[in-house]
Amino acid sequence: SAMETTVVRGSPYATARFRGAVAVLTTAQTPREFLVDGKPVACNGTAITGSKFTVLLEESDETWVVYAPPHTALLCEGGQGSVTLRSPQKMAGTLRLALANNCTTGLDGASPHCSGRSPHTDGDMYREALDAGSNVCTYGAVVKAEHSIGTRITITWDTQNCWKSAPPGVLLLVALPHHIPMFNCSSVRALPVGGHRNLRGYTIPVQSPGGVWVLEAPAQAMPWIGNPDPAKVPELLRTLKNAGNASDMNFDLPFDAARGTIDTYNGGKLLAKVARLVLIADQLGEKEIHATLLGRLTTRLNVWLDHLSSNILIYDSSWGGIVACGCQYSWLEKLNHGECKDFRGTLGACPALKDPTFEFGNGHYNDHHFHYGYFIYSAAVVAKYSREWVGMYNEKVLALVRDIANPSPEDPYFSPFRYFDWFVGHSWAGGLVPLPTGRNQESTSEAVNAWYGMYLYGDATGNRYLRDIGEALFLSELHSTNVYWHVPVHLQIYPKEFHHTMVGIVNELAVQFQTWFGRMGYFVHGIQLLPITPVVHLLFHPKWLDTGLIKFRQFCDQDPLCAESGFVTFYIAELALVDKTAAWDATLKLPDKIFAVECAGGNGNSRTNTLYFIASYGNHPAPNWAD
Repeated sequence: SAMETTVVRGSPYATARFRGAVAVLTTAQTPREFLVDGKPVACNGTAITGSKFTVLLEESDETWVVYAPPHTALLCEGGQGSVTLRSPQKMAGTLRLALANNCTTGLDGASPHCSGRSPHTDGDMYREALDAGSNVCTYGAVVKAEHSIGTRITITWDTQNCWKSAPPGVLLLVALPHHIPMFNCSSVRALPVGGHRNLRGYTIPVQSPGGVWVLEAPAQAMPWIGNPDPAKVPELLRTLKNAGNASDMNFDLPFDAARGTIDTYNGGKLLAKVARLVLIADQLGEKEIHATLLGRLTTRLNVWLDHLSSNILIYDSSWGGIVACGCQYSWLEKLNHGECKDFRGTLGACPALKDPTFEFGNGHYNDHHFHYGYFIYSAAVVAKYSREWVGMYNEKVLALVRDIANPSPEDPYFSPFRYFDWFVGHSWAGGLVPLPTGRNQESTSEAVNAWYGMYLYGDATGNRYLRDIGEALFLSELHSTNVYWHVPVHLQIYPKEFHHTMVGIVNELAVQFQTWFGRMGYFVHGIQLLPITPVVHLLFHPKWLDTGLIKFRQFCDQDPLCAESGFVTFYIAELALVDKTAAWDATLKLPDKIFAVECAGGNGNSRTNTLYFIASYGNHPAPNWAD
C-alpha cells in the first residue's frame, strides 16, 4: 500500500495517487453542506458514487472540492467539529483536492478573506476552470532561458491526464504578482477572479491550453563601467591618485586577507573593491595605475584559485558543490596580522563543515552566490584584460559558476541552479539547515551582483551561453526584487500590518524588517544596495524612491552608527539617484575610516568608486521599467 504525491509550484490542486491504500481526507471543522456532482447529499457515512465531491466548511467558511476518477465511491462522515471523506475500501487511482472558495457565505466573520459580510459570489469562472483543469495532472516542468530583447523564460509543464476515462482538460495554475507583467499573453489566459492571498499577495489563476508559460523581462543596460560627467574627472583623479596615503590607488588587501586568511564573504568583497578600481583607472586613462591594480587583483585572486589560501576551497561530493574549509582565526600581536589554522591534512576537521554558522554557513551552502559572486565578478575583470589568464584559470572560475548556477542537469558534479528559484523569480540564500520559516534571502543586490558577474565573465571570455544565462538570472531577480523586497504600494503585496517600504529578509513563510546582523532600519535598506556597481540603480524604481529614500534618510539621521558602520555610503548612493550634487558633496565629507578594512559596511567600497558611481549615473541608457 502506498500514497504518492507530487508537489508542483503554482498548482491549485493537492494531488495524491493511491496504490492499494484507503484514501482518507479529514479536517476538524463542521460540514455546512456536502454535494456530489453538484447535488446535495447527506454526510451520514453512506458511500456515494461520483467524480466531484464538494464540502462547505462552517468554521473557515471555505469550500473544498475533491476530484476523483469517474464512478468513484467515497463516504462522508461529519458532525460538529469534524468531517472526513474516505474510500470504503483500498483504491488504486488519483484524487485531487482544491480550494474553490475562501469566503463562501460571509457569515459569522469566520474568514479573514471576506470583505465585510459579503460572500465571494463571482467565482463561477474560477470554479469552472478548476473543473476543466481537474484532469490535467502536473508532474514537473522544464525551464529554458534565452536571450531575446531582454530575456525570455519558457516553462514547459510536464502534464498527463489524471484519469484516462475522463475527457482531457485545460491546465490551470496560479501565478504570483511578479508573473503578470512578464507573461507573453499568447501563452496564458488570466482569470479575473478566484485567486487567494498568500505571502506574496493575491494569486492570479491562469489557464495554459498549450501547457507552456512564456515569461519575458525587458533588456537593461549592463555596462562594465559608466561614463562620468567630464567636470567631475579632476576630483575622481584626485581621490584615485592625488590624496596622499588615502589615494585609492594604494589600496591593497591587508596581509592576512591577501593570504586568504579570511572568510570568503569579506575576502570576496575586498577583491571586488580592487576590481572596480581597475575598471575606473582604465576608464580614466591611468594606464600605470590600471596595470598596478590589475596585477594586484590577479595575484590576490590567484591565491584562492591556486589552492594557496589559508582558508582553502574544497569540493564536496555529498552535495555537489564547493565549500570553504573555514578559518580558525587568531591575531598575532607581535606580527600585527592574523593567522589561520591550516586544515589541509585533515579536511574532516574543517570548522565550516562542522558548524552551520561558521563562515556565514558557507560549509552548509548558505550564501554561496553572495560570496562567490564577488570572486566571479573579480575574475571577470581580470579576464577582460588577460586572455592568457583565462587560458589558465577558466575551468576554476567556471567551477564557482557551476556551484551557484549550474545550468545543466546532466552535470554530475554540481546541482543545477542551486540558489535560483525559477517560479518565484529570485534566489534563496538558505542552505542545508532547515528553518521554521523555510528558505530565505536577505541581500538581493548581492544576488544580482552574482548574476552580473556571470554576465561579465561570459562577455569577457566570449562565452555567449554563460553571458545569456547571467542576463536571464539578473533580469529575473531584478524584477522580483522590485515586487517582493522594494515594496510597491500600488500592488498591495503584503497585508497592511506590514507597513514598511522595504523588506530585510523574505522567507518562504514570513517577511521580516530586519537583517541577520541587526534590526536597524539603515541595515535593512543598506544591505539591499551593496555592492555599488553600474547596475545597482536598477533595483530602485523611481516610484519606490519617493518614499523609500526618505525612510532611509530618517533611519540614518536618528543613529550615528549609520555613519560609523559605513552604511551611510549606501544611503548616499541611493541619494544620487535623486540628487547627484547632494550625494557628491556628502561623499567628499566622509572620513577616510568609513572605507577602511575595519569598517564592516564600507570596507567593500572606496571613495573613488562612490564618486564614480555618482558622476556616471544618468549617463547610460535609461532603465526599461516594466510597469
